[in-house]
Amino acid sequence: MKKKYCFKVWGILIILLLLEVGCSQIRQSQKEIYKPVITAPDGPYDPDYTQVVSILDNRDEEARLSSAIAPWLGVPYKFGGSTRSGVDCSGLVMNVIHEVRGITLRRSSIEMMKEIDPIDKSQLRPGDLVFFKIGGRTGYHVGIYTGKGKFAHASTSKGVIISNLEEPYYVRHYFASGRIK
Repeated sequence: MKKKYCFKVWGILIILLLLEVGCSQIRQSQKEIYKPVITAPDGPYDPDYTQVVSILDNRDEEARLSSAIAPWLGVPYKFGGSTRSGVDCSGLVMNVIHEVRGITLRRSSIEMMKEIDPIDKSQLRPGDLVFFKIGGRTGYHVGIYTGKGKFAHASTSKGVIISNLEEPYYVRHYFASGRIK
């Protein structure tokens, strides 16, 4: 009986392994099918072509940003936290920016302000940082602009969420925006 059971277990494991290998090959071939094809223009410099390529690059970065933020949504707030078991605002920003751009930011929101080129709120692009003055000498909050007037951040009461910059609270406490140097 033990021998028969052992053969069944090994048989199931081998079948699962074969299925996994087959599925990963299918996923890889699907990636190749949907990969955008960009060819160089014939002849002299074409500014319209360059604009199309930069739009594709921006969309790719927005997709990477969304993919990096998604697993953090709903993670509870934890002061000083930087893991998916609990994170604060600067820990979230530090992790997401490192994943998307490979840039290691300083740990606190005040220090992050030193690593940006200030921009006007109207010039925000996905991946830019937004800062809020929420109280005291060191009371700053930071989030990542995701586009369309929204930003991702770690709320002390709701954990990691996406909020609208036009919500009265954020309008009242808005301090600065910046693009990472």
